[in-house]
Amino acid sequence: MFQRLHGLICHADATRFEIEDGLVRHAPAALLAEETSVSSIVVDLGITARPDLLTEETDRETPVPEHNALILITADDEESAQPANLGDLVADVAIVGPSWASRTVDVAELAKPWLGAATPGPKISALFNPSGGVDSPQYRSDVQSLAEGACATFGDVGCRICFIDEGPAVFTTSISFWFASPQHAKDARATGGFEQLVYPTLIDSHSLSFVEAVEHVIVANPNIWSTTTGVEPPATN
Repeated sequence: MFQRLHGLICHADATRFEIEDGLVRHAPAALLAEETSVSSIVVDLGITARPDLLTEETDRETPVPEHNALILITADDEESAQPANLGDLVADVAIVGPSWASRTVDVAELAKPWLGAATPGPKISALFNPSGGVDSPQYRSDVQSLAEGACATFGDVGCRICFIDEGPAVFTTSISFWFASPQHAKDARATGGFEQLVYPTLIDSHSLSFVEAVEHVIVANPNIWSTTTGVEPPATN
């Protein structure tokens, strides 16, 4: 399995609907309309900084996110995870920046599945680098334990870790949490789960930032491959 994380900058004059239409409906539909080894496409839209989640231990301001959209493509072969025409497919609403080989680890799922492609509540991600800049199997195992501890504090939450396998990148690790509703996300701050992520012996606290987005998950539907005459929207979870 190959995974590639693509950073995007959306055009300033594009509306929210236009961006969603281009990045969630048009581009994935084009990539999944014909037989492909791509199994899923995860799109993060409207990425914004959440400086209110930083604690005093970080002792700095959250920088403006370098990208306001991300696309994670999972495929059976490396070429499909990094489609050459991705830039053309999103050109009306965004510019594709750098991309990185990555690996994700699913930690938790919401107790009640949701309908549609978008997660029901906000997705909040912690972005950071390892303490001392050293990545290792032990570091990745410890990050997973850190994420599991935060999930236990939050309760009903979805969680995924993304490790960047190649650089350079602004961050090398992200832990993402998505909630059952906006209110659940708001209440999560009071649990102390985000404070648990300030762990100086494991992560570089000065690299830590929090961002919020809406996640859309699009999965391939082989049932349309043999009958598609145009670009049809694929199935969503």
